[in-house]
Amino acid sequence: MVYSPTMKRRFRSLQATVTLALSALLALMAVAVVEPGRARANSEPPSVHGARYTGTGGLGAAFVEGPPSIFHNPAGLLSIDKFELTLGFTTLLVTYNAPFGGYGSEQDSPPLIGPLPFLGAGFRVADDWVLGVSLYISVGFGGNFNNIGVLTEGARVTRDSEGNVISVDGTQDPFVPDEPVDQSVQLFIAELAIPVAWEPIEGLRLAAALRIPYGNFRAVAYQDIVGTWGPAEQTVAGFGTPGVFLGVQYDISDVVTIGAAYRSKVRVHMSGRVNLPEGLGSIGGGAAANLAAETDWFVPHMIRAGVAFHLMERRLMLSVEGRVQLHASANRNLTFALENDREGMEGGVAPTVWRLAQATGLDAFVSNFEWKNVYLLGAAAEYEITENFRWRFATTWGINATPTTTVTPFSPPPSNRSWQVATGFGVDIGHLVLDVGFAAGLGPTAVIPTDDPNNCANNDIVKGGCNGNYSINSWFMGLSATYRL
Repeated sequence: MVYSPTMKRRFRSLQATVTLALSALLALMAVAVVEPGRARANSEPPSVHGARYTGTGGLGAAFVEGPPSIFHNPAGLLSIDKFELTLGFTTLLVTYNAPFGGYGSEQDSPPLIGPLPFLGAGFRVADDWVLGVSLYISVGFGGNFNNIGVLTEGARVTRDSEGNVISVDGTQDPFVPDEPVDQSVQLFIAELAIPVAWEPIEGLRLAAALRIPYGNFRAVAYQDIVGTWGPAEQTVAGFGTPGVFLGVQYDISDVVTIGAAYRSKVRVHMSGRVNLPEGLGSIGGGAAANLAAETDWFVPHMIRAGVAFHLMERRLMLSVEGRVQLHASANRNLTFALENDREGMEGGVAPTVWRLAQATGLDAFVSNFEWKNVYLLGAAAEYEITENFRWRFATTWGINATPTTTVTPFSPPPSNRSWQVATGFGVDIGHLVLDVGFAAGLGPTAVIPTDDPNNCANNDIVKGGCNGNYSINSWFMGLSATYRL
């Protein structure tokens, strides 16, 4: 095919725009990785990517349209007439309240702000075919706490009127540092997705996307290493094995549309370093150690399906949707396998000490998750108030993946009745569509009466399931802009 000079100029201009936007998004992701105080409330925040879908509580399997379809259900790409480009940001604000030393040691985290960027584009290449590309964050997990005054397990902490610790009872292993310490955990998984969507017959839309994941994990935490509390600084990153995302939408009639999507499980292998400024506890003599580390994170299988009803000459849309995330088969634990690759160098561990560390299990730091499958059910509505203005509302109910036996201050508290309410609006301005969405996560405080014997004991380096009260508040605000041709 021979392209005219005008078409070539337009293509070069479009290519430059997409390249600039991709560069900006990657830069923002890099800032988010190193930004202190960044966190996510859940491993997969429910109201993200495309502010229209923030306003609908993350629902959209049966009615999603345009580039955000690449994240929600790629079959929705077939709504694109010629070309669409979406740039969006969902800001997640989270506050935690959790203990580090049992009942009485609960403290609030600072407000944690996490920007979740999204960039997606779709191109109609034939009457029945649309191609796309998108870059987004699919998983976020972690948080940070400042000025922690006591770290232990099995404790009952008593404080004076000014909040100072005056006694730690019920344990033989208290750690009350001379100066309060800080803790932080940050994990994100970003994905590059390349979908193709096809409409074999009118009203039936099929799609498949290739997903290429990248993970980054950072943590600074005090851990109980062979009876000695000391800091551990972990930084690992890496690409994962590609996965797929399959989607379908079908117009049963002018009124009813059904949709479903399936996301495959992917493994993200990350490697890097673990720095132990105070060494391997009592067996290392306190000498600093810097070890090679590697770990795997698994993004679980996910299935979602919904139905949408288009009423009042399509001015009113009502939808219900269900979702299942199979964490139980994916997120059993997070194991950091360690290697003494600097023997004889600064930061290396002496061979005799390392053999003892291997014999006592210190060549791996294991954080037990034992996460449960997550089930979510929700309903959404969208009403076209005027030709160019639409209002949305949604509510969802679900459970958190975390069990009481492995909860930590950095995980969503155990709950079988977590609620979310959401609202938002959209405005059409010629070729530009602006969307704004808001959502709030609600859930009860989790009360853990006793320590879990398998995860919160003296011999557990990374502790979970320790007694105390755990709660979280999360708010979402989304803003996105879509340019259409």
